[in-house]
Amino acid sequence: MSEDIPNHDIRYVYESLGLPRPPGTDTRAEHLAWCKERAHAELDYEKKPELGFASMASDLNKHDETAGHPGIQLGLMRMMTGDLSTVEQMREFIDGFN
Repeated sequence: MSEDIPNHDIRYVYESLGLPRPPGTDTRAEHLAWCKERAHAELDYEKKPELGFASMASDLNKHDETAGHPGIQLGLMRMMTGDLSTVEQMREFIDGFN
């Protein structure tokens, strides 16, 4: 990526072409909001908590500052115990990421 092109311009070009954002062009907060948005979309579409979680975990690992987020392991443990078995429980869990 060119050093003289601002990140917001690069994101706009990629998004206008329907491409995923290039790595390293968004802040941690922007990336986290994007992860949540995609996880909620998955929950809305599939109505399966495990797919919403998979989306969240996968997307978190796509950014240097959220990769390996402790919430991923916590979510896996809660899913194994049945604590995140409904769409509503998973929504609340996803919204709790920070």
